[in-house]
Amino acid sequence: MYRIALILGLLITPAVADENYTEDECATLAVMFNNCAKIPPKVLRVCGRAYNFTRAEAANYRALIDNHPSWKVDGECKGEGDRRACWPGPIMQGFLNLCQQVCDRSISLPEALGKYCQPKRPPS
Repeated sequence: MYRIALILGLLITPAVADENYTEDECATLAVMFNNCAKIPPKVLRVCGRAYNFTRAEAANYRALIDNHPSWKVDGECKGEGDRRACWPGPIMQGFLNLCQQVCDRSISLPEALGKYCQPKRPPS
C-alpha cells in the first residue's frame, strides 16, 4: 500500500511542482485540503467536490484560478447548454487526486499541501 501511495505521489508531483504559490494562495490550498479531510466519502461520492468557503475564501479561490490559468478546465468540454460537461485539466486533476488521498487518509493534509507549498523555514 505504501509503495502505491509513493508511486501515485511521484506521478502527481511533476504536475504541481512547476507552479509557485504565494502565502495567500497556500492558505487557500490549505482550506481546500482541509475540506477534503472533513467531507466523508459517504456524503459525496467523490471527496472534496464541494468546498465550504467563507466569502473571503471564495474570493481567494477565484484569485488562485485567475493567477494560475493551469487550474482552469483546459478545453475538454462536450455537449451544449445544460448538458455541457467539462473535465479538469492536469493541475486540477492532480489536486483532486491528492484530495481523494487526504479524504481516504492515505496521505496527511500537510503532506498534500507540501506538494504545492514548501513549509516556512525559520530564519538562520
